[in-house]
Amino acid sequence: MKSLIITTLLTAFSVMNVLSQDISGVWHGIATNPDNKEITFVFLFERNGGAYNTTMAVPNFDISGIKPKATTFKNGALNIDGSNVGMKYEGKLNETTQLIEDEYTEGGTKLILNLKKGNPKSAALSRPQVPEKLYLYFEEEVIFENPRAILVQAATITRPIGREKFPVVI
Repeated sequence: MKSLIITTLLTAFSVMNVLSQDISGVWHGIATNPDNKEITFVFLFERNGGAYNTTMAVPNFDISGIKPKATTFKNGALNIDGSNVGMKYEGKLNETTQLIEDEYTEGGTKLILNLKKGNPKSAALSRPQVPEKLYLYFEEEVIFENPRAILVQAATITRPIGREKFPVVI
């Protein structure tokens, strides 16, 4: 009787473990290319029966919507066959770190790429609305007044530094 209970429990835990290994959702990782530049990869895995549909993006190159040929995830091993787009990824789920770790291959280039569940963090964008004055040209603020029309117009005139004559556009 004890062996039947133990066998039943072990079978139940095995089934739960297999069923709990679901990678559905967004995963991302950063790889360093041979030129020492970081490349962010984002994968969306959607479970489709026993297989997965994958959509891939590479934000650094403004690339999205890449659909690899096939994706499988069995016994903690992830294989993305992107032979239709010239890439492949083979990784193994590390139960301790909850990362999928291994190698991304594109053409003859192999990159170490560890995937983490969730969306990547976006870098804060620096978009100053007033440019810094590091440019190499002369700048002058001018005002034109028309007292009869009670009109005042202002403008900024810029020109290259130097005494030569330059073409003008108004």
